[in-house]
Amino acid sequence: MATPLAQKEYERMYSTLGGKPVHATLAMHWARLVELLYAAEHCLELAMDRDITARNCVHHWSYSG
Repeated sequence: MATPLAQKEYERMYSTLGGKPVHATLAMHWARLVELLYAAEHCLELAMDRDITARNCVHHWSYSG
């Protein structure tokens, strides 16, 4: 995984479930939680990235309908 907390939880999931492949019924839900953690971490990284949140990069849309 590309983010530190998600990677830690990914490794914890597989060590708890006994490695790959995993056939546990609820493993898919655990994997979804790990993916959700990754997405949240990545969103935070993007929100803190000065290259994409700088004032000169923001476009203000207007609708004249």
